[in-house]
Amino acid sequence: MSQTLTNSTNTAQKVVYTVTPKSGSCQGDNFTVTVTVNPKPVITVNPAADVCNNLTVDLAATFSSNVSGSTFAYYTDAAGTSPASVTTAKWNASAPNQAVEQTTTLYAIATANTCKSEIASSSVTIKHKPVAPTVENIRECAAVTPEAREWASLVSNVEANAELKWYNGSAAVTPADFDMSVAMNEAYSVTQTVNGCESDKSMVEVHIKPLPEAPMVTNNVVCEG
Repeated sequence: MSQTLTNSTNTAQKVVYTVTPKSGSCQGDNFTVTVTVNPKPVITVNPAADVCNNLTVDLAATFSSNVSGSTFAYYTDAAGTSPASVTTAKWNASAPNQAVEQTTTLYAIATANTCKSEIASSSVTIKHKPVAPTVENIRECAAVTPEAREWASLVSNVEANAELKWYNGSAAVTPADFDMSVAMNEAYSVTQTVNGCESDKSMVEVHIKPLPEAPMVTNNVVCEG
């Protein structure tokens, strides 16, 4: 007798056969044969969220099996022929273009009771984190005539499509324009955000000192002699 047995559950199942031996017209006592059918593991992938390049992602943690006690083998190729030496993904600082996203893919096969799953893959994209913007600090005496300035005019080294974010301490703010003819003493932090990745902060300071008051002049009228 031949039969293909399938186990679609996630635990071992037993199949019991009753066998009656016969030889010619003679029949022996019945006995049973028990066959254990182990489940074939099925891998579920919980995809990792995209991250910025200051973070490391554990891709092995994104795999799980429906069969308890499964062990995993990891590979760098879809054929499962090249074992992976590392299972984490991090930014490759040696890549020629540091402004381009980097994607890492890890492959896994789960094994339980000698039964192997189909190979599965998990990928994560690591995004470029911009550098802190360059800033210009102002320490001057007040201008004689009004001169409006924007805080953004004090920021350079800003990447294309970057969004500037301003902070007073840890609180996000929108600083108002200032006048170079008006005395002030203010400071804010600024970052640039590209594709959801925010740079470190740079501090911008504006110190405008008031002009000294004009001296008091008294005119005297005197007689000759």
